[in-house]
Amino acid sequence: MLGASGFLGRPVQALLAAQDDLQVMTGPRSHDTDLARCEAGVWRDLLDAAQPDAVVNCAGRIRGSPEELQQANAGLVQRLVEAARGRRSPPHLVHLGSAAEYGVYPGAVTEDMPPRPESPYGQSKLAGTRTLLEAAADLSVHVLRVGNPVGAGQSAHTLLGRAAEQFRQALEAPTDGVEFGDLGAARDFIDARDVARAVLAVLRAPAAEPLLNVGRGEAIRARTLVRSLARI
Repeated sequence: MLGASGFLGRPVQALLAAQDDLQVMTGPRSHDTDLARCEAGVWRDLLDAAQPDAVVNCAGRIRGSPEELQQANAGLVQRLVEAARGRRSPPHLVHLGSAAEYGVYPGAVTEDMPPRPESPYGQSKLAGTRTLLEAAADLSVHVLRVGNPVGAGQSAHTLLGRAAEQFRQALEAPTDGVEFGDLGAARDFIDARDVARAVLAVLRAPAAEPLLNVGRGEAIRARTLVRSLARI
């Protein structure tokens, strides 16, 4: 498993490790080994040591320059695919994509809608997805396009992570209030633990469609979640 220490990687790793019939091994942390830039031999040694039946990729970046995002979200995937193809028995590849690959659509988004990402992040995630889907001709792959995940440990660079931090500070040093900008945006928010359940589901059902959306299928306004967090 790659990216096990990240926001989504933590619940995925916890759920998979709790399964009696699964043995989970985690890849190196990015500050120890940069798998997006390393030589092919490093990937070969990792796969030789683990002998995995499946590789779950939860690694990636949400912030950085366009070049950094492309390297982390597309370059790593390219190296993973090349390493998998070099195996006599290639592992099943499960990758966490993003709803940002679709861009902005009114209403629900289905897998047959053409992607039109509007941000460098979405463009880099789409590049990784395309690499995997092109490899589906000779590898077992699944891309899970995740909506807007929420949950414990969320980065303060996200709306809800920032809201949680502001509410915590207000409790420690009471103020007249906590202010936010426009909270009218509607997104398909999903619990990070449900993302983990989706990963387990495709590991159990490798014949599923290679591209699947993971979300609630309905848009919820950010204001609703911030109010719920305030009550908590």
